[in-house]
This record gives sequence, structure tokens and C-alpha cells, in this order.
Amino acid sequence: MEIQHSKQHCIAVANDVVRLVLSGLTKYSWTSLAGGIVGTGTNLSFFLDEHYVVNLESGNFNKFMQSDEGKSIDSHSVVPGNQLF
Repeated sequence: MEIQHSKQHCIAVANDVVRLVLSGLTKYSWTSLAGGIVGTGTNLSFFLDEHYVVNLESGNFNKFMQSDEGKSIDSHSVVPGNQLF
């Protein structure tokens, strides 16, 4: 049995920092907005022009010597050994 629906759906997907910078449009001009999230990586976003948002993301820095404190924190991570810095 085949069911057909006449509704069309519009779906938009954006990551956290893109949503962050877009939310600023409720109060500010695109010319003065940038967003940033720093956690297990670095994620920055800004407007290239009034129509385009640039998302710069970096993570998974795990090739450095860790301190004892860093090792302790990492041992409680969901993904130990990854995204250390």
C-alpha cells in the first residue's frame, strides 16, 4: 500500500556556530557580527557578505604531550585520546 502526501517540507540544517551568528541578525547588522565556540576544538563563524556565512572549524588536536592534569581530564572524556587541545 502506497501512501502519498501533497505537503512539501522545507528543512534547514546548520551547525552550532552558524546558528549562533545568524541569531545575532535579530539585533545587529551582518557587518558587525562574528561567532565563536571554543571547546574540544575551535569553531568560528562570520559573514562574508550579507548572503554568505563562513564557518571555520578545527579540532582533533591529539599529537601533543599532555600534562598530568590534562591526562586526568581526558580519561573522563567520551572519546579519550582525541581532541585533546
